[in-house]
Amino acid sequence: MGSFSNYLSFCLWEIYTKGTAAAHYTRGLEAAVRQWSLWTVSAAGGSAPVIDENALARFLANNTLGTGREMELINTQLWVLHILNPLETWANWRRTGYPDLTFHNFEAGRNQSDGLFPRRMEYPVEEQMKNSANYNEALSKMGGTDSWTSRVWWDKVPAPGALEIDDIK
Repeated sequence: MGSFSNYLSFCLWEIYTKGTAAAHYTRGLEAAVRQWSLWTVSAAGGSAPVIDENALARFLANNTLGTGREMELINTQLWVLHILNPLETWANWRRTGYPDLTFHNFEAGRNQSDGLFPRRMEYPVEEQMKNSANYNEALSKMGGTDSWTSRVWWDKVPAPGALEIDDIK
């Protein structure tokens, strides 16, 4: 069935041109569940898990796309999908603000993000040394500091609910 993220991109285009977000969301959830069945445990001599169709039907019925929560639910599913790709989950969270996460500042006096979610990677020391003119220019556009908490240009998290699925059309 392909990856859920590719399916989701296609669905967003179809939502724009035809169909409903809820129908595409349900098909995307089903595709995501079925994708996990493609993973085998052949190294241990096992086989791919079998999807219980009744359990899948119950899962889909209990996880519909709620009106007014479309962006939250879609992006939460993307979070689940990309759990094995942490940079993708981090990028999508910074782009959308979903899922709604709580930062646990366990070592407030020692962490390098001042108790805030890191928003970007700092420039590598090699970049600072070998490309200082462009590095300094970039710093000037980011408020003068190379901080984990400075946002990259596309990191514009809207307030939850500020961007609705109808805004895509």
